[in-house]
Amino acid sequence: RSIIQISLKWREVMRFRSTIIGMTGGGRPAVRSWDMLKDQVFRIDDIYVPAQRRRSLDPAAVEAIAESMLEEGQRTPISVRQDGERLVLVEGLQRLEACRSLGEETIVGILVRARAH
Repeated sequence: RSIIQISLKWREVMRFRSTIIGMTGGGRPAVRSWDMLKDQVFRIDDIYVPAQRRRSLDPAAVEAIAESMLEEGQRTPISVRQDGERLVLVEGLQRLEACRSLGEETIVGILVRARAH
């Protein structure tokens, strides 16, 4: 299959899961306490990836995950946390980048609370 055929198949798989969470007037995700620990769909461009986490990016793993997503869809949601106005990636860098490489605009994730120090 060509990459275009694969990308179109991926879009078909994800289309039924493409309900974006509510947005505030400023275009930011609206987060409610009952949204915690439920699968949600987040815009990939709204997720900030800390530089330290980005260093762990493995291109071979991203490619393998992207191929798996084309066949089976996204099996495991990523984890993000709210940090003021933005969402910060907690877990799932390879999955996030696999979706991005497939041209996706959204990804399934779980909103988690930041750890208290």
